Amino acid sequence: MQKQQVKIYAEPELATAFKALCEKSGTSMTAELSAYMRKRLRLKEPTLSTGSRTETDKRWRRKAIVREMIDRLENVCDAEESYRDSIPENLSGGPLAEAADEAVSKLTEAIEILSDVYTL
Repeated sequence: MQKQQVKIYAEPELATAFKALCEKSGTSMTAELSAYMRKRLRLKEPTLSTGSRTETDKRWRRKAIVREMIDRLENVCDAEESYRDSIPENLSGGPLAEAADEAVSKLTEAIEILSDVYTL
């Protein structure tokens, strides 16, 4: 299999956040970007450079927006779980822990609903 190098330019804060997420998950940025490119090719999503505004283009844009929403919800859910896990044991049954549990369950439910509705 022949490989080709691709240069990607991104906003600095986006690149920093992506690098941090890859380091946190223990994967390489190259592997994540390659997986994204393979997924995009397999789904045959239209690129934004096509210029056509067909119904398929609109559907792919909606799916991309929903995927982005799910990713953001997952990030918030992860942060909430991290917060919940860092609550000291003597406060684990208190209102802060209950609020964190409720937030995690509602965020998880929202992610599942969006994923089911859009079959992502």
